Amino acid sequence: MKLFSIHARCMVVLVLFAFACTKEKPEVTTPGNPVNDEQLVNQVHWFIDGAKAVKEGKYLKTGEKMLINDALNVLESSMNYKYGFTNEKFKDYYSEEVEITIPFISAENKTFVIDAMQAFNATLQKFREIYQQINFENKKFYTCSIQNGGITNGGSSVIIKAKVYFGYGLRAPNLPNNEVGYLWYLNGGSCPGIGQYGAPEYLRDNYEPAIYLPCPNPRVWYDYTGDYIFNDDIIHYPNPNGGPIDNYCDYQLYYAASNVANGITPEVECIGSESVNGAQAEIEYYRDQLQDIIDAKLLTLNRNFMDVTFKTEDQTANNVRTLRHVPTLHYGKVHFDCSTTPAPMPITQD
Repeated sequence: MKLFSIHARCMVVLVLFAFACTKEKPEVTTPGNPVNDEQLVNQVHWFIDGAKAVKEGKYLKTGEKMLINDALNVLESSMNYKYGFTNEKFKDYYSEEVEITIPFISAENKTFVIDAMQAFNATLQKFREIYQQINFENKKFYTCSIQNGGITNGGSSVIIKAKVYFGYGLRAPNLPNNEVGYLWYLNGGSCPGIGQYGAPEYLRDNYEPAIYLPCPNPRVWYDYTGDYIFNDDIIHYPNPNGGPIDNYCDYQLYYAASNVANGITPEVECIGSESVNGAQAEIEYYRDQLQDIIDAKLLTLNRNFMDVTFKTEDQTANNVRTLRHVPTLHYGKVHFDCSTTPAPMPITQD
């Protein structure tokens, strides 16, 4: 097996649905039974082909129905399968949420298959419009997250909340050495006399779990996606090695505050990779903290790692300066297509 580092997730439980069109239907499983990736690939291709036929005005029987949650799940998986560049390391992401309504048969908790496919086409069009309006280098469709936004007032439709992420820019790993210091700001900066990289970038580049691929060069995609922001102002995460919250300076995990003039000094803003008197190097201390909180959260979510991003906040209020670095975890469930290795298509094309 080949070991590969990737933003990843695990197997999905999804009920296959049935509709009539010109192509052979995937094998239908009973509700609650998990499907393997090969079955899911067949389902995704079938759904995408059906959506294309609907868009082109070709004949499609409209009497077939599917559970509304199955419709949302296959819509998300199909979109991410065809368009997502989840294997690339983007510098950052641009996200935006859109709403689409899909007709709903409340008595059965179902929608018609043709309506689900029309929702796929409408959502894709909304995403394309967003893509065309943003102006970033190397912009690509990263992933989308599809959620049930509730029933409309009349009860005849379900609101689909579709959040799209476009990755942009490229990032290269920052390799540590015992002469480099990392500034606690995004996009680098200089630690006085010793370095030029930002600690958040280093932490992102050095938390990417390795997984075993089921085949060489598979297509990888995700569904059941979401975000979790570690944004707790009160509880500060403990040192996994015991002892003080921070081995070296005034930080708790990604957080420093001072009511003393110039209390957060350049020395505090900068952390190093040297071991001092045999102690754990400071940047590695924070990397271990990040790994622990992410692993614990993924375990409770039953999801896999996709990426982690940071927002650095430098604020002063009531004579107290606070420097916070808020991690956001991007997660989901991973799938592999071993039957073919086509490059994901740009969002601008079919």
